[in-house]
Amino acid sequence: MKVAEIMARDPVKLRQTDSLSKAAAVFNRHNIDSVPVTDHRQHLQGIFSKKELFQALSDGGGPEQPVQDYMTGPVPCVRDDQRAEELIDRPEEKLAVVNQANKLVGIITKTDILKAYAAKLKYVSNSLHALLESTTSAIIAIDREQKITFMNKSAASLLGVKVAQVMGRGIKEALPKSVLPDVWMTGQKQVGTSMVVNNRRLVTTHSPIVQENQIVGAVAVFQDITQYQTLIDELASERHLREVLNTVLEIAYDGIIVTDSAGHITMISDTYKRFLGVEDQDIIGKHCTEVVENTRM
Repeated sequence: MKVAEIMARDPVKLRQTDSLSKAAAVFNRHNIDSVPVTDHRQHLQGIFSKKELFQALSDGGGPEQPVQDYMTGPVPCVRDDQRAEELIDRPEEKLAVVNQANKLVGIITKTDILKAYAAKLKYVSNSLHALLESTTSAIIAIDREQKITFMNKSAASLLGVKVAQVMGRGIKEALPKSVLPDVWMTGQKQVGTSMVVNNRRLVTTHSPIVQENQIVGAVAVFQDITQYQTLIDELASERHLREVLNTVLEIAYDGIIVTDSAGHITMISDTYKRFLGVEDQDIIGKHCTEVVENTRM
């Protein structure tokens, strides 16, 4: 994030030739303690504060004397194209901002920087939370005390609980067979682990959460494959039945043809193929009337 994105633009300022009386009026009007001073080309020249004003008056300075006689410098400043995080470790709480031409374009404070990054962090956090809640995968995270720190709606639905009821509780209370504690302790990622929860078949991936080279927790992502497994089982059953039927057709002495609902041949016994003098590739997929004349199939 650039300084120009955060700074306060068009700051209150004084010209070198402005009088002490004008400086006092500016301090009073804007309720500020110091102000940057520029020349007629907006180039930063110094800074003038209430301290310098009181010193000037105590030294006998007249109200019409210019502030350039009492301003201090050089002024701590930064460029508007610098990255804002570079300023965090600087000792100054407030800095003048200049452009490439050394013209004053703004003022930035550490409070401005912290507020900007807090807003950015909140945006990223909200976006991430929305993303995690919108996925159909169940997601659960724990901290180093093995307590649940995050659970999305998909995970709550899978476990048959409410998020508010399990947040802060031990993972073993909500999911006794969870391996998240093991992943946190070993730091080893586990991929493709299969488990059954509430009669749902799941494939899970468990990963440690690492922060500054320290394992601070673990996260699990569950993918419900119950429907996929059901389809796989059905396909396996169908394949088995088909193999049985093929075996029957191979040993049958009768001439047998199997068709689909539209009359297209899907299977034929070896006996019938020998009788017709054909092979599978000659007739599979053809309509039965093309192979057997006057058929009633």
